[in-house]
Amino acid sequence: MKSSIFRAYDIRGIYGQDITEKDMETIGNSLARVLEEDKVVIARDPRLSSDDLSKALISGFIKTGKNVVDVGMVPLGVGSLYAWKRKLWQGCGC
Repeated sequence: MKSSIFRAYDIRGIYGQDITEKDMETIGNSLARVLEEDKVVIARDPRLSSDDLSKALISGFIKTGKNVVDVGMVPLGVGSLYAWKRKLWQGCGC
């Protein structure tokens, strides 16, 4: 996995070149191990690669026993509001 895909607040790269489904599954698995919450909300944008990458991310979370709520293709704010309204996310504490 290329370290250059990791940014201050997101993950970016060229699909199939910088970032793959295997990378996303590893990221989901790793995140699941440090998150205390049992449920994770996943949303994606309309890029062609988003469906495959989100499926891989979800797989990584599920393999560690996390429950995943896939809200589909929605704006970031909608995904955050969904999680907050269902008390699945309390904010970043920033």
